[in-house]
Amino acid sequence: MFFNSLIYQLINEKEKKSNWKIYQLIGLKQLSSSSAIAQDYNRNSSLFKEVKSRFMEMIGRTILHYKILEKLGEGGMGVVYKALDTKLNREVAIKFLPYHIASGEEERKRFKIEAQAAAALNHPNISTIHAIEEIDGETFIVMEYIKGRELKDIINSSFPNFLNLRKVLEYAIQIAEGLNAAHKEGVIHRDIKSANIMITEKDQVKIMDFGLAKVCGGAQLTKDHSILGTAAYMSPEQALGEKKIGYRTDIWSFGVILYEMLTGQFPFQGEYDSAIIYAIVNEKYIPITEKRPDTPIEIEHIIDKCLQKDKKNRYHLASHLVSDLKKLKKSIDSDKSSVKVVLPLRKLRRGLLVSILIAAALVLATAFLVIGYNLFHQAGGEPKIVHARALTTTMAAQEVYPQISPDGTKVAYNSDEEGKWDLIVRQISSGQTLNLTKNEKGRVGGQAWSPDGNWIAFASTRDGGGIYVISEYGGVARMIVAQSIENLGRINWSPDGKKLVYIEKGKLYTVLASGGEREHIPLPRDARDPAWSPDGERIVLILGSELFVEKKSLGPLIKSGIWTIRPDGSDAIAVFDNPEGLLFSPTWANDGKRIFFKWNQKGTRDLWWVPVEKNGKPLGSARPLTAGLNTYDFSLTKDGSKLAYTIGGMNVNIWSLPLGAHRMLTMNDALQMTYENQFVSSLAMSPDHKWLAFNSSRFDGLSNIWMMHKDGQNFRQLTADSSHNFYPSWSPDGSRIAFSSDQTGNMEIYLIPVNGGPATALTADPAVDAHPSWSPDGEEIVFHSNRSGNFDLWATS
Repeated sequence: MFFNSLIYQLINEKEKKSNWKIYQLIGLKQLSSSSAIAQDYNRNSSLFKEVKSRFMEMIGRTILHYKILEKLGEGGMGVVYKALDTKLNREVAIKFLPYHIASGEEERKRFKIEAQAAAALNHPNISTIHAIEEIDGETFIVMEYIKGRELKDIINSSFPNFLNLRKVLEYAIQIAEGLNAAHKEGVIHRDIKSANIMITEKDQVKIMDFGLAKVCGGAQLTKDHSILGTAAYMSPEQALGEKKIGYRTDIWSFGVILYEMLTGQFPFQGEYDSAIIYAIVNEKYIPITEKRPDTPIEIEHIIDKCLQKDKKNRYHLASHLVSDLKKLKKSIDSDKSSVKVVLPLRKLRRGLLVSILIAAALVLATAFLVIGYNLFHQAGGEPKIVHARALTTTMAAQEVYPQISPDGTKVAYNSDEEGKWDLIVRQISSGQTLNLTKNEKGRVGGQAWSPDGNWIAFASTRDGGGIYVISEYGGVARMIVAQSIENLGRINWSPDGKKLVYIEKGKLYTVLASGGEREHIPLPRDARDPAWSPDGERIVLILGSELFVEKKSLGPLIKSGIWTIRPDGSDAIAVFDNPEGLLFSPTWANDGKRIFFKWNQKGTRDLWWVPVEKNGKPLGSARPLTAGLNTYDFSLTKDGSKLAYTIGGMNVNIWSLPLGAHRMLTMNDALQMTYENQFVSSLAMSPDHKWLAFNSSRFDGLSNIWMMHKDGQNFRQLTADSSHNFYPSWSPDGSRIAFSSDQTGNMEIYLIPVNGGPATALTADPAVDAHPSWSPDGEEIVFHSNRSGNFDLWATS
């Protein structure tokens, strides 16, 4: 064999003087047959140096038609040389593989299958394999020669400084796209690490050694618990020695690399490999918020989703990872985000997220508390969050509806940590908390601080329901008014502390803070989220429901708007009316010159503000305070210098359950099929049981019709317009899908070809036509409609 001939020659020269066993440097194959006890190379350093020098003699040799030019490096995967392909006159990289890979026929066949699969990959972010060659029994791979640096070297050379955030995202997107392309072809890397990623002189990512880790046993434990590969990048399933390693082990390793690029450190560390493995399997990593304060929250969310110890909770597909990274980079490149801080995001649990006593069934609901400082960078200037930190990040509970005290030293919020929704007060500086309703039955919500900061008004279901006031230090709560709180919105104090304003079932009421009869303030439309102006002369609120409301027999969707009124309901002035998306929680700034609010539009929930006159008349257009923050609720201090808010997400995804089980099934039997930040509903199976159609607000906040293969692959978007599309239904032959859409302002029935093409309307009536269903012969479509005044079944052909 080519390499072995060098070793044999050396043995023959030395065997008269030495009885030691000589081992091939690559792969540690025993070459001598001496019966003497094997001894270490270090027992004769001159022999070792001579062996090494003979290997260096490869420089200048020609193997087949490849002329070896220089040595590039070596590692567990073999030795790499730069060479010239004399046939094609191009520079290539040649990797001579460890002998154990091809020492037997079975291993050789397995290696070739893996290497051929990797060689079939054709993607700009994957190093190209040109050929797999053999000579004298030695196997080597001819690869694309890449002029550049290892990502590991780039990270190390920049430390202790950090890589530029945009550069990190550029590299991350390319790595994820390379992984996605490989995974689509069924190729898993299994040993993704920064040393296996090259960055060219033009900043193009090239992933090396695809398909080789499996045959080389990359990143797996040996019998004596030593590590083959780099322990810091191992997924928990690799560390635990699981035999079946899937795509999501690459996604875990990607999360480690992203963390490494941002901080220069690994998320899981230890002095020894065994300590690192223990940390990977058992410990939590330090949130990136403590290492790099300029990192956007979305990156923390992406890392967290990559580094879930249970692989079922990680990104299901690399394509989902690519989507999230590109969305974040687009947001950063647009330079709209004023948030320059890390806000660590943790998935807390599946369950119910209660917002001001209205329960909504959600999947993967998350919420936690954040405090932002110096909201106004300078007096009268553009509002900007210049510093922020998370107040709650680790509890397996949800914290919602934060209300910061007027002096900014405490936050009151709702938490379900103890199994029911309680009212909690937290000291911001010390983190000490006090449960004000711990010993009380019932749910609470809608809390608000009195202007002097001594009292908190809140709603509770206790004793039939009502609005109460309690001291910030706890004690006995005093009922202000008996009140059904089934549909109660937020409560707000007048600036003089004498009155409370609130909305119940869309109606506006005020009541004395000392108690008494409530007063109804008539409004032209249902309202939400009232708040007094700093001078007490006006009230800002949302007019219009976020749901379908009764107008023209349940006709068009009424969009919500921000308005201000006098306390008696007169002199209504539009601040921000009928925008695309939903509005929440308008709040006056302390100087009365701005109104802040939450706007849920185009798939994001962010804080916005609009400059106004004293009466609330707008002086300009609405402007974003945050971008992609995923905000739920917020509140301001009395002087406007601090902001408290919760962030989180709510997803409804597709899961599958096996049929035919002779027992009660649980979520442990379920398999999650979609993993993105979306809200899926109206699932429909194709007639051949191979495809699923559904409507989802996957990216832009609008509901569109999507389809995917039943195994969760091959996502396709069927509708893409500025409307809401619902209720897909397959034709019996599987060629078309009927659905409902509000493209014309009314819900109508449409048809769209599954293989692509425009949608055509089947109905045109100023009513609500919804829930289409095909007849078995495909000749008719039955649907609900209220065109007669009641919701009846209608049919069209």
